[in-house]
Amino acid sequence: MNSSLRKSIFSTLAYFDIFDYPLTAWEAWKYLYAMKAEYADVVRALDELVAFEKIETRNGFYFLRGRNAIVDSRARKYAISEKKYKKTKRILKVLSLMPFVRCVCVINTLSYDNAREESDVDILLLVEAQRLWLSRFITVSFLRVFKFRPTEETRANTICLNIVAGLDGMNFENIALEPKDIHLAHILLHAVPVFDEKSHFSDFFQSNPWAKNIFPNAFGAEVSSRRKIQIRALGKIFKKIFEILLSVFPKKILERIFQNIQMKIMPQNLKKAANVNTNVVFSDTILKFHIKDRREEYNRAWREKIKSF
Repeated sequence: MNSSLRKSIFSTLAYFDIFDYPLTAWEAWKYLYAMKAEYADVVRALDELVAFEKIETRNGFYFLRGRNAIVDSRARKYAISEKKYKKTKRILKVLSLMPFVRCVCVINTLSYDNAREESDVDILLLVEAQRLWLSRFITVSFLRVFKFRPTEETRANTICLNIVAGLDGMNFENIALEPKDIHLAHILLHAVPVFDEKSHFSDFFQSNPWAKNIFPNAFGAEVSSRRKIQIRALGKIFKKIFEILLSVFPKKILERIFQNIQMKIMPQNLKKAANVNTNVVFSDTILKFHIKDRREEYNRAWREKIKSF
């Protein structure tokens, strides 16, 4: 057995085990950690690991020893995720109609059908360059007015706008943890572009080669028709008109105005955390709001599981 491949497979299973997510052979190949390999070799190595009782398998899924229960958990959460997509599709469609929004991506647990009943829906927006604060103001205002923003009391099926990135800031390497940010790479490569105006997601995917180094076999998500958002001609016209009206004002001035508005009403702890590390980031090309960023926690848990092997 190739020891490097064996370690890589175990590292992959260990990472997804943090989220109670067993993998098929195809997924173990697609998200193989830090190693390029042929699918047949991965299948062979998985069978060998099972034979040597290093991992277990059931119903076509592979997982760490003693973790048999997560196979049923994955099935339950898939059903929950289907419902969440249906419940939030109309809201995401409205976000797609917002001016200067070019791509709407579902990220985190819902992106790979692993959501819980109480989970909100994490979103990444790709917007026109120098339109970050304006786009965020409009989208967040809509979500707040219609009570689709998560609160301490209510999170289920609400929309959490985690990241807004400009088309000139699609490489997220600057906000990745060192030496290898497996969780951020996982978020980006698992992102589901439910709305993509002009194939911007393909550019986004290609703009993050550092993430591909972590998961070298990974490729962009195939979005099923039942989850894809289509904007009708009338919607496109209204969106274009709105953009033309807003384009009358200089970009930089408009951005500064809407940044100042949001900074005034933003919670103090969020403002204090801005640009201290990569949890909360305010720049000209990306806005990231993760006051409770758990990447370090996940990385630690992942390393501990690998040590146990």
